[in-house]
Amino acid sequence: MAIFYKSQDIVGILFIAVKFLTRKNHIKLYSIYKNLELIIIDNSIENKAIK
Repeated sequence: MAIFYKSQDIVGILFIAVKFLTRKNHIKLYSIYKNLELIIIDNSIENKAIK
C-alpha cells in the first residue's frame, strides 16, 4: 500500500503540473490533462474497492 500512496503523490504532482501547463498551451495538452483526470478517477475507485 505504501507504493500505491507514493504513486498517487506522483500522479498528483503530474496533475498539478499539467493543469499549470494547459494554461500556457491549452489545446495541445488538453487531451493529456483529460487522460490524467480519468486515471485519477480510476485510481480512487480502485482504492475504495480495495478497502
